[in-house]
Amino acid sequence: MENTVSANNLLEKSGEMNQLLGQEHYDRHIIEPMLRSLFPVFDIIADSRNHHGHCGCNATGLMDSIHSQLLQFLANYDIEIIKHAVADSYNPKTMQAIKWEITSEKYLEKSVAQSLQIGFRLGQTRILRMETVSLFEYQPSKTNTNTLIERKENDDSKY
Repeated sequence: MENTVSANNLLEKSGEMNQLLGQEHYDRHIIEPMLRSLFPVFDIIADSRNHHGHCGCNATGLMDSIHSQLLQFLANYDIEIIKHAVADSYNPKTMQAIKWEITSEKYLEKSVAQSLQIGFRLGQTRILRMETVSLFEYQPSKTNTNTLIERKENDDSKY
């Protein structure tokens, strides 16, 4: 009798593990590639909104509708867009800093100056694409306020 109970427990645990592995395989080899192929579409929509967002033309409404439908699609697969606002704290786990903006405001140092490209997260833990951002860099001189400077992409050691 003990052997039967032990075998049943082993089979249940095996079934649970198989289901988890199946879900991970599905996410990694089917869902992720499909979603990654949509990243450029989101980038095109963002560029369109930035360049034509204030024109009041029909293209803006169309882009908004497409964007809304894509957000719903992402929500169905537990995908979250990563986009931070100005002055949000820098998080190297979800963001990649590629530019710096000089500021005379000390409290803004190492915080987000601008979101340059949105990121994507699957569930709560798996980053599919990091958000690219520009960060504020404090310099006491008030003459340098709001001057944008670029640095080498790998120069993250300071932040």
